[in-house]
Amino acid sequence: MYSKLEEIYFDTQAVTENAGKNERYKKAFKEYDKFHNELESGLNEEQKKLLDELFVASGGMESAYGLFAYKEGFKAALLIAIETLL
Repeated sequence: MYSKLEEIYFDTQAVTENAGKNERYKKAFKEYDKFHNELESGLNEEQKKLLDELFVASGGMESAYGLFAYKEGFKAALLIAIETLL
């Protein structure tokens, strides 16, 4: 079960709707797609599968780090808010 912060972080509907509007994301995705296609074009089927598994694992790692950083940033923001109220 997700915590409330994880529910907000993983709100896929909002992310999906808004990510395509983000210029930085669009540029990064286009670059990723270009490199992925270039790499994949010279590989056999087994190597293509390994490449895809590598990218999935990398995405999982980045997601875990992103969630960690999001939670830490949220905690810091709350501490700043509390400090300003005292």
